[in-house]
Amino acid sequence: MVNQVTGTFQIKEQRLQKYHTEICKLLPEFDECQLDQIPQAQNIEADGLAKSTAATKNFTTEDQSKVHLLNSLIDQIKVRNVNLTWDWRNRIATYLQDGILPNDKKEAKKLWMQAARYSIVHNDLYKRTYGGPLAKCLDPNQTRRVLEEVHEGHCGAHSGNQVLVRCLIRAGYYRPAMKKKAANFVKNCERCQKYAPMIHQAGAYAQIHEQEVIAFIWKNITCRFCLPKEINCDNGPEFAGKKVAEFFENGTSKEYCQRLTTPQATEVLWACRTTPKVSTGDAVIPVEVGEPSLRYFRESGSQNDDSRRQELDEIEERRDMAYVRMVAHKQQAKRYYNKRAKIGPLKVGAYMLKDKTQASKDPREGKLGTNWDDPYKITTAASKGSFTLETMEGKRLPNNWNITHLRYFNF
Repeated sequence: MVNQVTGTFQIKEQRLQKYHTEICKLLPEFDECQLDQIPQAQNIEADGLAKSTAATKNFTTEDQSKVHLLNSLIDQIKVRNVNLTWDWRNRIATYLQDGILPNDKKEAKKLWMQAARYSIVHNDLYKRTYGGPLAKCLDPNQTRRVLEEVHEGHCGAHSGNQVLVRCLIRAGYYRPAMKKKAANFVKNCERCQKYAPMIHQAGAYAQIHEQEVIAFIWKNITCRFCLPKEINCDNGPEFAGKKVAEFFENGTSKEYCQRLTTPQATEVLWACRTTPKVSTGDAVIPVEVGEPSLRYFRESGSQNDDSRRQELDEIEERRDMAYVRMVAHKQQAKRYYNKRAKIGPLKVGAYMLKDKTQASKDPREGKLGTNWDDPYKITTAASKGSFTLETMEGKRLPNNWNITHLRYFNF
């Protein structure tokens, strides 16, 4: 560095430029300064002292404190004051401020597309909603406080989860999985549980006889809703007895027993098209497409637009739930096809391959990378289906691994 300060050599490295700048700041503080370069042949003592310090093991006691420098003294660290705790908002805020993306290309593209609707205003993260104001992104504590105020506060009316989510977005607040959070909050509300409407269901009986049918109709139907004109049922033997017939003859009600029939093929196909699927949770063709129901018939244009905007604000939650259902459906199909497979128990000393997660894969390899890691040896069985592994060099892995992440390795 002496030749760079005196001007003999040029400064090409950026780090040396920082040292040169710091030295130039300190030189005017001295009345007289002389810089001499000591030749390497005359600097053996200092060089040996530095090498001996690095090679000697550092023995420290518990009372001695250690100071670890993460950065050099010449490095300038920029610190921004952002009112965010460490939660789901930090990844988006870090990208908006510094442009830092994950190493994985898929995660980076997902974050890039997700952050397009977010912005930072006065050190707080906001999301642009569809047809509404900028919604402030909340942490878990703030979400609980806002839900309590909107649901059961001074202006709260103990509304349902759909209305509660709409009120939160309209008031300018947002959080991922807000629909699920609102549903759980409404479900656990004490007043909503105490003042919930009564749901009349059929009684549970081990064996249903005519006398139980007569008592149920009299107690749960006649005494509550007056004498009915007609009663439709699908269980014939219990409603076609002599006692039940005498009970209806004494009143003014007429009974119609509708027996179960075998569905036709066309009805089965239509039921398959209109039944929500396990993997997606949606039906292929809803019933309202062919025959509009009352909820579609009474829907106005403005209300439909507001509902669609609310669904757009909840699109991230629906995507996450669809991904969870897709993974669960794959696991269910895997268990179904593997239930007849004869799987032998893993023995201590066997060599196994460990699957690579998305985080452990090298992003430079891409699709050409391996899906299984190097062979490991089973040392002990920690619990049922969990094992302790070690490398080929005898180094033990820090965590136990489940059998679902392992497969045999044959030499």
